[in-house]
Amino acid sequence: MQGRPVIIIPTEVFIEGTIRSYTPEVRDLFETEIKKAFSLVDILGGHYSLQVKRGEPALKNSSIVNHFIKEVIAEISPNNQIVNRPFGLGGEDFGYVTQKLPAAMFFLGCAPADGIQRNLHTPIFDIDEKCLPLGAAILVQTATKLLMNVGKTSEEKKAEVETIYA
Repeated sequence: MQGRPVIIIPTEVFIEGTIRSYTPEVRDLFETEIKKAFSLVDILGGHYSLQVKRGEPALKNSSIVNHFIKEVIAEISPNNQIVNRPFGLGGEDFGYVTQKLPAAMFFLGCAPADGIQRNLHTPIFDIDEKCLPLGAAILVQTATKLLMNVGKTSEEKKAEVETIYA
């Protein structure tokens, strides 16, 4: 910053960002706390305008659906490695589905074997389409297992879940 004044105070500031959380309660808390932080501007004689646009809800992965997905992968593609790690805070339309129905999202691992990292939302994003039949098979078999589970009583479902996580 040589040769530039570093104490210039702008007359206007525009801040834009994304607020993401795992639960609606934390999302509400973030919004409340951000409003409190910006209210300091009024105390100091300024003015602010805050617009919070709520986007997609947090993706809520069902542990039962996840269990069936893992079970199906082990059955139909036992040589594939299942990597368990935190899902992250990606914004996703599928979050609306997971608010209404037990559901889960998983990553199939379809990167081309060319060694180039092709992140989402970039001009070079690409997948190896040879993985798509496996992904379709996982979804179909998981749906089949879930549908076979529909007629069970709450007690039977609870017992199965307890067995899964025992």
